[in-house]
Amino acid sequence: MGKSKPADGSTVFPGFSAGVTRLTSLPEAFFTELLPTITDIAELKVIMYAFWAIQQMEGEVRFLRYQDLCRDSILLNSLPFEKSLPEATLDAALKKAVDHGIFLLIEVQDQKEKFYLFNTARNRAATEGYKNGTWTPTGAPRQNVGLDLESSELFSLYEQNIGMITPMLAEQLKMAEHEYPAEWIKEAMLEAVRNNVRRWSYIHRILESWRERGRNAKDR
Repeated sequence: MGKSKPADGSTVFPGFSAGVTRLTSLPEAFFTELLPTITDIAELKVIMYAFWAIQQMEGEVRFLRYQDLCRDSILLNSLPFEKSLPEATLDAALKKAVDHGIFLLIEVQDQKEKFYLFNTARNRAATEGYKNGTWTPTGAPRQNVGLDLESSELFSLYEQNIGMITPMLAEQLKMAEHEYPAEWIKEAMLEAVRNNVRRWSYIHRILESWRERGRNAKDR
């Protein structure tokens, strides 16, 4: 007899994967000071998303662009919107997070762009730098991140069989998805596991070899 579904019709979480998996750290103040005061589920989801997304990035000053948040379909669809559009729910959640002092907001008027930063000492200095003209978020290094990107089956396969995915490695995997068929990448990962060489450089060499000589060259 199969497992019954929750009364609200949602799917049942199958459990966390065994082996190596990425972890997202949260500051203690989130639990002791913020969590007891947040009453809006959309605001809570956006804050949790921001903790995850920021930790996938590199650089001293990390931020989220409003347009990137709007493009993440998994984030938008997870927000509790009914009569309003998901973007309106996102806007309200972001405003609450700013009003509560959790996010800092930088608005670049000429580009009609908004940037959200966690309210930390470093980010407060960056915000002041923007006001003084000594720093701008438009020129800072950043990476494209999103739940819709991370939901890739290849990401899961890599973490379950090879190891942890760093932001730089995530970019390389995304590039590989554009260069090679997904089945090739999966098979190259499995070959790396069979040969007990669990490194992306080795997997990439396999893919390059298949592209140059043909995938079945080893069988000829």
